[in-house]
Amino acid sequence: MLSLLHPCAFAPTVSSFTLKVKPGNPHGLEMARDAMRAGVGAGLKREVHLPAGFHFIRRPFELDERDSATVDAPIIYTTAPEDVALGKYAQVSGGIAVPAAAFKPVDVPSGATGVFVADLFALGLNTSSLGGLGSGQYPRAKLELFYDSEPQLLARDPNLGTDSLRTWQWAGYEAVKISANRSLVFDDAERGAMWQQALHGADGALWLHGYWKFDWRDGFVRVESIEELNSSLYNITLTADSHPGYPPVVSGWTKTCSLNHLLPASRPTVLCLCVRAVLCLCGVLHRGPNIRPQDGCRFYALNALRLLDAPGEYYVSNDGKLYFYPPGGAVVADAVVSVQDHVMLMSGVAHHTFRDLVLSTSQQETVLVSSSVNVSFINCTISNSGGTGACLTISGSNNTVSRSAISGCGGAGISVSGGDEKLLQSGNNTVANNSISN
Repeated sequence: MLSLLHPCAFAPTVSSFTLKVKPGNPHGLEMARDAMRAGVGAGLKREVHLPAGFHFIRRPFELDERDSATVDAPIIYTTAPEDVALGKYAQVSGGIAVPAAAFKPVDVPSGATGVFVADLFALGLNTSSLGGLGSGQYPRAKLELFYDSEPQLLARDPNLGTDSLRTWQWAGYEAVKISANRSLVFDDAERGAMWQQALHGADGALWLHGYWKFDWRDGFVRVESIEELNSSLYNITLTADSHPGYPPVVSGWTKTCSLNHLLPASRPTVLCLCVRAVLCLCGVLHRGPNIRPQDGCRFYALNALRLLDAPGEYYVSNDGKLYFYPPGGAVVADAVVSVQDHVMLMSGVAHHTFRDLVLSTSQQETVLVSSSVNVSFINCTISNSGGTGACLTISGSNNTVSRSAISGCGGAGISVSGGDEKLLQSGNNTVANNSISN
């Protein structure tokens, strides 16, 4: 039978054709797509049914103009109806699972107990899988850890507050003075000594994330050196190619702000609606023209094993070791690290619907749709994008995002663009009745 040769079974009816993806095959989606490209079910409404559970893909699932359908014969990707009836959903993930058995107890420089380590390279990853954390281009695409489907926090100091809101904490303020364009004099003996130790760790990579001049603009910088001046003062020098900056210039106009200092949890997320002339209420973390930091700026240090000392924090070394301080003292839930740049990539696609699916875990945008028409996401969960990416970026016309949950995004929640401002033509894109959260 054909169903034995392919990871999907075909079930035609009078007016529709169903392709059932079998569990356990990472290429199931691609095989269903390729079957339709070859003409299976042509002229009929076609549905691709995924069984509930994780579907870890080996590369982003791509669709293009070859996959376009019609108004009368659309293509629908969905969780199998019998699973939806039980409240279970297919989870298409751009990550890999890190089994609980892969984590072993380990001692860390901070002295914290309850920390575990797993070897990601033993699970098939390599340096290129680490993304920005492996190449020094933080905070672009990078591997991140998600535990029990929630983003965890890259090891940092000061830690988040212990209050119920996990309020962000900062260093600096009155304790920092600017001594040169790339140097800060830091009057905090305990923290300065800790950060110096962190910089001199095995990987020698330490970053600062902060508000260097304006309260509406944050940025990441890399530390080149930390020098003890006296018993309380330290001089922090930033690398020449890493500095706070404005966002890059784009067509139209851009207004940006970041809500890091207002939001309680580890990754700020707000809705970003972009229609040619862009209005983004979200942090754009790309480096731009140099801005000289000012006295009293605030920041925190991150990305060093020495800083790993609080539940929910993790650190990834250049040799692929994942250090994790799990909440609750043991690794008991699903741990997943992001590997693929995207979960889904679409360009020039028409008349596709994605319904009752969980699309999650990527180093950049989770779902990236460009120049497409009548593409809909209905009752989906789209989460855990990385870098500066939105969970869902979509451009074109007559596209819809509705009744979906968007969360754990690296940059914005949903970014939508379309229409023609010169011709005053509407893109007629709709974003309605969604939940967008941090």
